[in-house]
Amino acid sequence: MFKVLILVCAAGMAPRDCQASNALEVVQGPEARNEIACALQSQAYFAQTALGRDLRPGEYVKIRCRRTAIGKGNVG
Repeated sequence: MFKVLILVCAAGMAPRDCQASNALEVVQGPEARNEIACALQSQAYFAQTALGRDLRPGEYVKIRCRRTAIGKGNVG
């Protein structure tokens, strides 16, 4: 599973420098099963929020997907 963080960053900040600690806004998105679902679900989730509909000029969105647990492998 993956934890989704959606960061709203200032346009003057390089994407690599925008982190949860210095983003303009931080939104916790839904959990996702894999990296692709993380990207797709987080975009759809953010678009439905008031913040997503009112993104101001000079701001951009950065999506962070972090693995929350390593799945159990088959032993045998």
